[in-house]
Amino acid sequence: MAQDRLLSAWVRFANAGLGNIPVTLWVGGSTVSGTLVSVDDYLDGIAAEAEQADLHELGEAYRSLAEQERVQGIEPFSFRLPPDTPDVTYVHVRESGGAGWWRGRIDAVDGYAFGPPES
Repeated sequence: MAQDRLLSAWVRFANAGLGNIPVTLWVGGSTVSGTLVSVDDYLDGIAAEAEQADLHELGEAYRSLAEQERVQGIEPFSFRLPPDTPDVTYVHVRESGGAGWWRGRIDAVDGYAFGPPES
């Protein structure tokens, strides 16, 4: 299945650290709403929450993984990518209302909207 080019561009934009995008995603009948963030922000955010919960070893593991991502470039970090750059694999969202961090496969997203859902 081909990836949605607009959603992929938004993920690349966030991964490049160029800004966070408010989104609502529909995935398998569920709704995820919040801010599209970079893989760095996602991993650092989980590490910080683990450390706040006195799970320091888990926090360190996520910080180590974040550093590996930055060094190895597992996900594309440049928004201006050549056309033959592989598609992004995951979407990272900081859920609204501080509900938590969400990670899902980009090809599992059924639909999306720019911005949060209307109340």
